[in-house]
Amino acid sequence: MIQNEYTTDEFYRSDEWMEIRADIMERDGFRCRVCGSTESLSVHHIVPRKYKDLVSFDIDFEGNLITLCWRHHHMADHKVDIFGREI
Repeated sequence: MIQNEYTTDEFYRSDEWMEIRADIMERDGFRCRVCGSTESLSVHHIVPRKYKDLVSFDIDFEGNLITLCWRHHHMADHKVDIFGREI
């Protein structure tokens, strides 16, 4: 995958991201990889994009991406458990 120099907002609106996102959702069967939900799905970077200049791999490669429902994406982004406690 090509890593163009986008701002974060530009990247998430780009055709490149839309293609990557579609591929990952298809790979994951259009289900949250945590709970299996098919509602309110998004694709999550396991190692966040903000660290792309600090890692030696393509931050947008499929091994760093996972389909999550809104609830589990929120938990991953904010590092909280199901009760809202920081982990």
